[in-house]
Amino acid sequence: MLNTFHRKRSLTVIGGSQNSTSFRVLFLLLLITLSPTCVNAADTESFDFGFFKDRPGQLVELENHRLHADCRGKGLTTVLFEAGLGGSALEWVPIRDQIAGRTRVCIYDRAGYAWSDPSPYPRYARQLAAEASAMLHKLGLTQSLILVGHSFGGLVVRELAGLPGIQVKAMVLIDSSHEDQFKHMRVEGGKAIVPTGEHFVFSPGDAPENLPQQLRRKIKALSRMRKTYAATHAEMAKFTDSADQVASTRSVVEYPVTVVSRGLDLYPVAATGLDRNTIWQQLQSDLVSLSSDGRFVLAQNSGHHVHVDDPALIVRIIEELLDEIDQQPH
Repeated sequence: MLNTFHRKRSLTVIGGSQNSTSFRVLFLLLLITLSPTCVNAADTESFDFGFFKDRPGQLVELENHRLHADCRGKGLTTVLFEAGLGGSALEWVPIRDQIAGRTRVCIYDRAGYAWSDPSPYPRYARQLAAEASAMLHKLGLTQSLILVGHSFGGLVVRELAGLPGIQVKAMVLIDSSHEDQFKHMRVEGGKAIVPTGEHFVFSPGDAPENLPQQLRRKIKALSRMRKTYAATHAEMAKFTDSADQVASTRSVVEYPVTVVSRGLDLYPVAATGLDRNTIWQQLQSDLVSLSSDGRFVLAQNSGHHVHVDDPALIVRIIEELLDEIDQQPH
């Protein structure tokens, strides 16, 4: 699989982005002003939830709810994976299993997903990051972190990195949401990219195709749970607030930030001539300027789920960052 690597260069953003929720949530935008009563009434597929009783990892007690975390491996550096909106921690399992032999790796479910309890608080990026921080403090894993965020998860890790007590050594943003995407991706006079307000419904979509079938079946089953629907709905309702929060705290950091962008075009060119694919790439390039050591990687043959389409690429990026961290004085 061909991939293009670049070190940071000065870039100017002309345009915005896609609905960069986890691509499973590009399944979403059946925007209808109705109140949801069930997860997917038209879904006739049956799901086996037998695996749910065999919870991996642990439940971490926070102030008002518990988050499910599954950490494997040992090492001075911890790699934390953050899924996209509507995404699943299980998407990271193949990558986790390859890296856990070298260092500690943690996947976790945000509140309301999989084995995590729902949270009573608004589901915007700043709150999600605060809960992730509280979890890391409880686990004693706040130092020497590599934060890896996919799609909407990119906004969460950027907020997390700025919180007190969190020491970040490197960050990887995988086809990440950008705080300005909604300003540039919308066709003038057209529908909003994401819902506005609280009254909308969506249809849960399929699991990423390139995952092992056993993981896909679990992710599909979890996506049909009522609390998963509620968590995804709540995060989507606060998506624009999350973007505004991240914009307000944007700064340039000194640790490496590697931006991994999909190479495949996913959007048709709008009738107005708006090319969302080009705009998306411009926004991805702009994210490189988040760091004085920014790096850009184009995953030529990958769609939005680069970590699923080309896990070897993400493993290689993380291993190279670990090599650099190991060479730093302790």
